[in-house]
Amino acid sequence: MTAEYGDDYETYAAALQRSAHRFSTGGAVRVRMVTGMLADFDAYVRHSGDAPDAPGTRTRYATWRDAEAADETLLWPPARNGPCWCESGRKYKKCCGDPARN
Repeated sequence: MTAEYGDDYETYAAALQRSAHRFSTGGAVRVRMVTGMLADFDAYVRHSGDAPDAPGTRTRYATWRDAEAADETLLWPPARNGPCWCESGRKYKKCCGDPARN
């Protein structure tokens, strides 16, 4: 997994930022960041019967999570002066939206 997501949170967040930007500039109408905790994913897997490592399980989990916890789903890109999606507590423009980081 570290090959896909990186070894630390900053690398992971940067990869997510690039992916969201690619989707957005590629014509996606609404890009949503769906958050979840490992315990929630484990509960989903137990309930759904999906294998945690099976192709498509994470996508189905994200779709389920988006419906079940819509108030925790973040629209991307955030407002320039709004809070960053990565939950750093900083403004988007000073965090993941900073052109120097991208």
